[in-house]
Amino acid sequence: MFRLQSAPPTLQELPLLLAKCTVWGLLSGPVFGAVFLLLNEPGRLPAYLTSPRALFFSSIDGVVWALTFYIGLGLGNSLLKRSLLGYPPAIQNTIFVVFNLIATSMAVAIAGTLSPHGSFTLRTPLYLRILVIDSVLGLALSLVIRAFIHLKLQVERTQAELQLQALETARAQALALQSQINPHFFFNTLNTISALIDDDPAAARRNIARLADMFRYTLGCTHNSSVELEQELDFVRDYLAIEQERFRRRLKLELPGGPAPPVRVPGLILQPLVENAVKHGIAGRIEGGTVTVRVEPLGSGARVTVRNTSDGEALPGEPALFRPGHALENVRARLRMFTGRPDPLRMATGDGWTEFGFDV
Repeated sequence: MFRLQSAPPTLQELPLLLAKCTVWGLLSGPVFGAVFLLLNEPGRLPAYLTSPRALFFSSIDGVVWALTFYIGLGLGNSLLKRSLLGYPPAIQNTIFVVFNLIATSMAVAIAGTLSPHGSFTLRTPLYLRILVIDSVLGLALSLVIRAFIHLKLQVERTQAELQLQALETARAQALALQSQINPHFFFNTLNTISALIDDDPAAARRNIARLADMFRYTLGCTHNSSVELEQELDFVRDYLAIEQERFRRRLKLELPGGPAPPVRVPGLILQPLVENAVKHGIAGRIEGGTVTVRVEPLGSGARVTVRNTSDGEALPGEPALFRPGHALENVRARLRMFTGRPDPLRMATGDGWTEFGFDV
């Protein structure tokens, strides 16, 4: 009953609870006195029931017993329960059993020692010995509990330090992977602009402005572990617009319209996928093809796919697709760190198309 208390009472609540215990003791003391006499000395029961003095002292005894048990077991269990939060149930139950055995015998010994009157007084030298033994056991138990609490705090501190180290390591890995992408596509973009300078100076100027926007975006990505999906899509639109200047009619684009779901993705995660789609799906085809970027809401996240026209050939095996240092392996590694999923990058091929995608 005492252990079911959810939390120790506050200082404001304690006087009322002690008053309730006092009332309970005053009312129950004569009853327990009568039961005690009935079981041990039934001949004295009529005189007891008709004696105001005996009933009064039994009420006093009842108060002593009620307060002793409430303070020892009621308050003790509620304080102990708060101290053991977070420990395995087996440890909690063992400590509770030991504590309640000690607290019960000590409460009986204290109550019996403090009750000089009444019909169920248990004042004997035996209870003084019980008090001494229980005090020693209680001290040992308190030391054990203190050691458990100290150990728990030390484990929690160690876990927090390990989590912080893992987070810092993941950030460093993500930045290292991201830095591999930045120079790669910029060189390709500069080659595109260089080819346009003589043929179409206006287009070259437009693409230089786009390239400046892309530079600003990549610099911002360097300082952030993630970006809004809408920002990533704007970057990809600029990149594909530059590629369209290069391939002209051979490159058709289907890009998402309207605002994207408010989710975050690793910076520069889409660019390698669309670059891969252009390079392997469009560049080698005389008639060109279409690159399609789709974004679909998925619960509280989003599903992102990049599809390109292809000859319908089966995709090569993972060792060929995900070579160390290459774009797809880079994307998969960053998505794995960002999402926590072991295989976050989806691949599929069908009649005339190839698709890569991921969920965030």
